[in-house]
Amino acid sequence: MEIGSGGTRSRGDPASPPAPPTPARRKPLPNFGPFQQFFATTAVPCPYVPGRAERKLIVELAGRTAPGFYDALSRAGFRRSHRFAYRPACRACTACVPVRIAVEQFAHTRSTRRVRNVNAALVGQLLAPRATVEQFELFVAYQHSRHRDSDMAAMTYGEYHAMVEDTALRTAIVESRDAAGALVAVSLIDRLDDGHFDYEMDNGAHVRVAIRVNRLTPNRCSL
Repeated sequence: MEIGSGGTRSRGDPASPPAPPTPARRKPLPNFGPFQQFFATTAVPCPYVPGRAERKLIVELAGRTAPGFYDALSRAGFRRSHRFAYRPACRACTACVPVRIAVEQFAHTRSTRRVRNVNAALVGQLLAPRATVEQFELFVAYQHSRHRDSDMAAMTYGEYHAMVEDTALRTAIVESRDAAGALVAVSLIDRLDDGHFDYEMDNGAHVRVAIRVNRLTPNRCSL
C-alpha cells in the first residue's frame, strides 16, 4: 500500500489519471452596447478655408443606445447630419472649432439686444418632432437663399419628413411665429443629457432663433 498526497492505492493497482481541473467561473462582461465603427471620409476641397482640404470622422447613430452615445459624442465636438454624427478630422488644420454655449452664463451684447428687441413679437413653441408642409416650404426657401448649391436644396418633402421623424435620438421641433401667426422660423433640436443642439431654418432672421431657443433649455446649447 502506498500513501501519497493523492490518497492510497495497492501496489498492483494501475495509477488513476488525475482529475481535470475545474474551470474558473467567468464573470459576465459589462454591456457596452454594439460595437461602433468610425470612418474617415476622403479629402475634398474645404468649403470654409480656400486652398485647404476637408476630411471628416463619421459614425452612424442607430439602435437603443444611440441617445447616450450621441450625448458622449457631442461633448467630443461631434455634430449630426441625419443619422450620422461627424466632426472635422483635417490634417494640419484646426480652424473649425465646435462651440458650446453655457446658457446660464450667457450675457447679451449690443448686437444681440438689438436683434432681441426687433423680434420681440415672435413667439416660440416647443413641439413633438412632426414634419409639416408649412415647415417644408420654409425649409426650401431657406435652402435656396443660403445653400442653393447644396444637396439639401434639392430635398423632397419625403426626405424632409425622414430627416425630422426617422431618428433614434431624442428630438423636438421649435416653431417661431410672428404676431399674425405666420411661421417665420423652425428649429430641429436634439435633446442631450446636458443641453441640446439646434439646426435652424428661417426666412432671413437666423440669429434670433439661436437666442430664443437657448432659453428653452437651462443647461447648454451646442451650435
